[in-house]
Amino acid sequence: MSNKINQAFILAAGLGSRMRPLTITTPKPLIKVNDKAILAYTIERLASFGVSKIVINSHYLAEQIQEFITQIKSQYPYINFIVIYEPILMDSGGGCKNALKYLDNAPFFAINGDIIWLDDQNNTLEALNDFWNKNTLIDCLMLANPLNKTIGYNGMGDLDITDQNQVTKQSKRYVFTGIQILSPAALLHFNQDFFSLLEIYFSNDFTTKALININYWLHIGTPENLAQASEFLSNL
Repeated sequence: MSNKINQAFILAAGLGSRMRPLTITTPKPLIKVNDKAILAYTIERLASFGVSKIVINSHYLAEQIQEFITQIKSQYPYINFIVIYEPILMDSGGGCKNALKYLDNAPFFAINGDIIWLDDQNNTLEALNDFWNKNTLIDCLMLANPLNKTIGYNGMGDLDITDQNQVTKQSKRYVFTGIQILSPAALLHFNQDFFSLLEIYFSNDFTTKALININYWLHIGTPENLAQASEFLSNL
């Protein structure tokens, strides 16, 4: 695979408010789904794909995130793990921009810390990487799921996708998965340190495209979603 993306940033700094009371003592990325932390699922997928650097931000109960990485990093001797602490939450865009100090000046996967995805039909990260390589001058490539391939997500979707893979808000048939590839240049466009990635997704100043995912995606935002994810994985 040409131009294989070899680095990733995992957003793990959130407060996990909707997951309370489980997150009173545990940060949401470390909540277990069938005896495995959500964060562990993501690291396994990234390792299987072949990344060599994973940066993870932390804020709420940050010492637990650091301790978890310290415990598991020996399983992945070829991956450089870097946990960074945000004293003040910087929002999704600000967190990604802050992570650039620890990433190489190259595109990277940015992945939310409260999701799990399967590779039941193809390799999700490979599909994203392939699309990125075939489409030049993209600032952001989002992965979106049709509602019938989502578990633990309630309500309508977030966006629609044109035949040219452009992102719109028209009919909202798809859910944004929290998995994407970002160009560092897009983040450096912002002078401010606190901003949302939404300012990239739906702005005419950037080129954002979306790839439709054909694999199952599990959203784990609430205790109810957690139960749904556990049941789904148990029945595989």
